[in-house]
Amino acid sequence: MRADYSKGLIKQVEELTVENERLKTENKRLRGENRELSMRLTQLEATLEARIEAAVSSAVQKATAPLLAELAKKEEKIEILETEVSRLKAQINKNSDNSSQPPSQNERF
Repeated sequence: MRADYSKGLIKQVEELTVENERLKTENKRLRGENRELSMRLTQLEATLEARIEAAVSSAVQKATAPLLAELAKKEEKIEILETEVSRLKAQINKNSDNSSQPPSQNERF
């Protein structure tokens, strides 16, 4: 009976050796696949970040364009009004000393 027992152990060892080799091969394949997937993930993340940045930039530009146009109009209007204020101040500050106005026309406050 002893011979049968040792044959069973040898058969189990052989089966485990074959299984171990199969698992080593599968492990090697899976590690390679993992490396490839990791590289692909890195590429996708970079692409995704670039796409998100472009989309955000476009959205910000689209949202701010009308505001910038309105701001430019208001700045132009401010310039016109400042010029008018300066002209009116100069007109108010005229008196007989700095214009051809007679002294009787000087305003008294």
